[in-house]
Amino acid sequence: MNTFRRHCGLLVAALVVSFSPANAEVMADGPGRFTVDIPQPTSRDVKFADTAAGKVKIFILIHDGGTLAHMVGYNDYPAGALTGKDPAIAYEGWAKGQAGGMNGVIRSIVNHQLGEIVGREMIVDIKSQNTVARSRCFIEGDRLYQVMYLGPTGSENSASAVQFLDSFRLQR
Repeated sequence: MNTFRRHCGLLVAALVVSFSPANAEVMADGPGRFTVDIPQPTSRDVKFADTAAGKVKIFILIHDGGTLAHMVGYNDYPAGALTGKDPAIAYEGWAKGQAGGMNGVIRSIVNHQLGEIVGREMIVDIKSQNTVARSRCFIEGDRLYQVMYLGPTGSENSASAVQFLDSFRLQR
């Protein structure tokens, strides 16, 4: 039963190798301005990271279900740090950081629409763990959001993985 979390470039990712059942619950995160249907129980964490853009506050909501993990995270960058910048650069950094932090190989990266925001969806294979990560990243103002599903290789397109990822909504 080995769980590890690693800072992966712009966010934290989780890998897990045991199993426990869970019930999903729609959670509204007021400060994060999002809702998501995530399995329970969940834990929250807050970290700080010094970056070229300044001190970044990283919020993480995670369900560690053993062979499956579900995570929502967001980074609050200093005011103006992302505004007016090319989001493609931030998305590229997110993708490289996440894949590298998990010792994974990027299988695909595509644009993904969330309302008016054009973000990215990425699939990363972590062959040493027989695990796959399917995650989405969105930038709104000076905040970067990530929604991630981790599970056994081949489960990234399962109904439960897609339902979790599709349940993420930003609140205005």
